[in-house]
Amino acid sequence: MVGPVKPWFQTPTGLVVIQRDRSILTARLASVSRARPQRGRLTLEARLVVELPANIRQDVRLRIVFPHGYPSRPPSAFILGGVFAPHDRTRHFMDDGSCCLFLPGVDEPWDPADADALDRWLDQVVLFVARQIILDRLGRWPGDAWEHGFAAYDQHVRETVGDDLAGHFYQHRRLALSTREQCPCGSTQPFGDCHRAVFEQLKTALSGRRDRRVRSRDAAKLAD
Repeated sequence: MVGPVKPWFQTPTGLVVIQRDRSILTARLASVSRARPQRGRLTLEARLVVELPANIRQDVRLRIVFPHGYPSRPPSAFILGGVFAPHDRTRHFMDDGSCCLFLPGVDEPWDPADADALDRWLDQVVLFVARQIILDRLGRWPGDAWEHGFAAYDQHVRETVGDDLAGHFYQHRRLALSTREQCPCGSTQPFGDCHRAVFEQLKTALSGRRDRRVRSRDAAKLAD
């Protein structure tokens, strides 16, 4: 009889990962609490100090949540307390209050095979805090920013192929296009030689990201 599956942090491999990642956290953060297991996740709290030029210094409390299946998936960071309020989309926080560090599947730097993945992820957290500090002082978000929800993926599609070809992408996203057909962009090249590769990359980025608005949009575009 097979017993219950152990959470990742109770497996021999997971224990090695915890020891390695804790050394990274203690080297980068001002303080790190003892990790608490909760429903297959591992949660700890820490203190991060970010220093910018002009003697600007910000001390923030973090909650770091290591999800099911870590390190295949990256952790999430939450900024605790009233700093950088409100924790909403105007400040690039997710609906659950976590920091929006990157767009998964598009510019996500997480590589589970990289022993320094957590270190690189912490770089993103530091950058996020630095941008919050600058936002408070300048009144605008420094650098590029994604839209929110599926609009961010729609932004990625349109920035990649343009507004005109984006309509063709949504129309053919779930349909088979022969590589020998003329490309829907209007060129005289076969689809396989012209835009097939980029369509496949976009389909991979959007894979599994379906909600009511996405279904409605696809249905409307297919009806056009």
